[in-house]
Amino acid sequence: MNPYGIVMYLAMLAALIACLRVPSGGWRMRNVLLASIAWGLATEAIAVLVNHFARLNSIVYNLCVPLEFLLLLWLVHRFRPQWRGPLIAAAVLGCLAMLVAGFLQDPMQFILVEPILLISGIMTILLLAALWSLATTSEVPLQKVPEFWLFMGLLIYFGGMVPFIGMVRFVFHQDAVLAAKLTIVMPLLGISRYGFITAACLMQARRARSLRHG
Repeated sequence: MNPYGIVMYLAMLAALIACLRVPSGGWRMRNVLLASIAWGLATEAIAVLVNHFARLNSIVYNLCVPLEFLLLLWLVHRFRPQWRGPLIAAAVLGCLAMLVAGFLQDPMQFILVEPILLISGIMTILLLAALWSLATTSEVPLQKVPEFWLFMGLLIYFGGMVPFIGMVRFVFHQDAVLAAKLTIVMPLLGISRYGFITAACLMQARRARSLRHG
């Protein structure tokens, strides 16, 4: 694991600890968010182990991406339950794309670019919709709303994933040196994502404690 990957993993651990500080029942997003962070940690740990022994960990991400996608769709559902229909359609579309691509391509050799790009695009659209909904309904400034920081962190991550995933296969085959340099993009996006999640969780933890103590 390179230094950026180590920092990302530490950021994920910080997000997990911050999420655990939110009292159970103190935030409707807590349990799903906790599951998604834990799944992300497990995915990265398994990927490092597989890469150490087999030097090829694409299969780990290809298998883990669909569950992360479903957890994040569930997270959006906890925020806006009335979006149930579109979220189910998004889940079917994203998972079906991963399944079809897994049959048409070798998931052991490289990440499944097209379905992961589709999933990133879907998440970007949904997160933009969630932020817009929050902006039009919130009675307090957005910077004081934990969900704003949560969705903003996810938006930066998936919005950044779209151009990166879109060009990764071309760059990988055309310029190995450039491809090696671009590997820092993913951990940097991850650091941003989990940094924002940590901020959201700490904000909600403080809010929950203040409400508990009146």
